Amino acid sequence: MPGFGGSQSPKEVWGVNEYAEFVVKLLDKLEVKEVELLIGHSFGGRISVYMAGTGMIPIDRLVLMASHGLPEPKTIKGMMIWSLARLGKLMPKFIRQPVGRRFTSSDFRAAQGIMQDVFKKVIAQDATTQARAIKCPTLLIYGSEDRITPPLMGQKFNELIEHSKLELVEGEDHHLHQHSPDKITKLIEEFIK
Repeated sequence: MPGFGGSQSPKEVWGVNEYAEFVVKLLDKLEVKEVELLIGHSFGGRISVYMAGTGMIPIDRLVLMASHGLPEPKTIKGMMIWSLARLGKLMPKFIRQPVGRRFTSSDFRAAQGIMQDVFKKVIAQDATTQARAIKCPTLLIYGSEDRITPPLMGQKFNELIEHSKLELVEGEDHHLHQHSPDKITKLIEEFIK
């Protein structure tokens, strides 16, 4: 994806829809007219939800692993972080930077230049409408110990997506596909039978 790995960043601040359009254009160039199985992890899951929910391309089956995109319940901790972020703008830079590092995600801290604005835009986008519109069978896979996209996110997607099934992988975190590839492969194989 543009801006990830060694690829060039987009020239403008992209959101989920621009990334989805990028994927569809790539599929067009490859002359792919229909997707039998679309698998998206984390940010790729956000894009997959958008593509499936808007009907950008026909998708027969969808697998979302550790995907985010729905509003999280307001917590005291979350409201405190939001308040600190707003107050932080008033702090001198030598105080603001170390405090900001303590309360921002590692993905945001790793982002450079325009990608920080891309990150903010993507995180702010709510995929509820697109999730409700998904009609294809969908497998949701989440790690029981995932702190980035907790199992609650999978439960919410399960409630929104009509033909979905939620699988929790015990003891796994956000990178469950890397730590437990055999378990993930087995779940996907059973899903596509």
